[in-house]
Amino acid sequence: MPPAPSFYCRKGAFCDDFEGAFPIALWTERFAVGNASTSLASISATSGAHSLEVTSNDATSAGYLRFAGKTVGTDWAGVAQFAFRASSLPVTSLAGPAIAVIREGGDPVSIGVVLDEDGLVLVQREGQAVVARSVLAPARADHWFRVTIGFEASAPRAGGVRFGRVETTVDDGDLLSHDLRVPAASGGLEFFAGVTRGDTSPSTAQVDDVSFFVF
Repeated sequence: MPPAPSFYCRKGAFCDDFEGAFPIALWTERFAVGNASTSLASISATSGAHSLEVTSNDATSAGYLRFAGKTVGTDWAGVAQFAFRASSLPVTSLAGPAIAVIREGGDPVSIGVVLDEDGLVLVQREGQAVVARSVLAPARADHWFRVTIGFEASAPRAGGVRFGRVETTVDDGDLLSHDLRVPAASGGLEFFAGVTRGDTSPSTAQVDDVSFFVF
């Protein structure tokens, strides 16, 4: 069996491999609602010993760590990497890590992953409304999905032309390109590591090896 890969944090990125003391001081907030809980698990996506574990009870529950990054305008780009694992396949859907821009008034636009009957799905949302869905990989339980999400957005230029794209890889597979369907937004940039919306049944999931970099 080949050795487990090591976690790499690029210079200037926000990173956490959950090998330090818990709760992690790097994060802005530890959030749990609907009897969800966050803790350290003795399992790792790479050569470490731990990961973040979230238990949730139903679709009204969520548990995650929130990192509040810098404020961005309507022109920005970056990349997020993380490993995500569900102990069992969800009955309905389990929403995992996400990137969000919190607009004035608190209404977010976000890009994140959801595990459901279609597989591991990239979901773009404006508020709570789903704007676009793209299947990234078949659904698997007890599997570390190693996800990279690259994103680039620009405000409309002369003539109303706007540029935006999202590029993804899963488990070092093919590079997939997706149109950026959420509107260009300025505001506080945030990353959520954990379960951002629980399944309709009790579930357990892990997140590991988070890296978040904005240009």
